[in-house]
Amino acid sequence: MTQLEPTLSARSHLLWVWRACLVLAALATAFAYSLALRPGSALWWVATGVLVVTFLGCYLFYLPARLQGLSLILEEENLVLRSGVFSSAVRTVPMSSVQYARVKSSPLHRWLGLCTLEVVCAGGRAAMPGISGDEAQRLVSEIFAHLPRVGV
Repeated sequence: MTQLEPTLSARSHLLWVWRACLVLAALATAFAYSLALRPGSALWWVATGVLVVTFLGCYLFYLPARLQGLSLILEEENLVLRSGVFSSAVRTVPMSSVQYARVKSSPLHRWLGLCTLEVVCAGGRAAMPGISGDEAQRLVSEIFAHLPRVGV
C-alpha cells in the first residue's frame, strides 16, 4: 500500500474550543455544588480542591495530549484514524466499505475556521475533528476518487 497523503493532524484552534468547553463545564459544576454545600465547610473545601485539580489536569495536560494523539492517514485502500491519550486507538476503514463522507462544523467551529471530517462506512463512522475546511473538502474529494466504481 502506498501512502497518498502525509499524516493530517488537528489544528491547534481545536484545543481552544475544548478548553472553552472545559471552562464552562467547570463553572457550571462549581455553581451547582456551591448551591448544595455551605461555603467554608470542610466538604466545600474538599470539593473545591478536587474541582481545581481536575480542571488544571485536564486543561494543562489531558487536552493537549488528546490533540497530539489525533491524526489521519489516507492510503490507497484504507483510511487510518489514530486517537487516544492513555490507550492509543487506531481505526482502519477500508475504502470499499465507505458509504459517504461529509464535512460538519458548528457556528463556533466556522468562526475559528475548523470543521470535522466524518466518514460513514458499513461498520460505523469515524471522525477527524479540528481540520480546516479546505483540507476537509480536499480529503472528501480524494476519498470519493478512491472509492470503487460500480457499473453504470
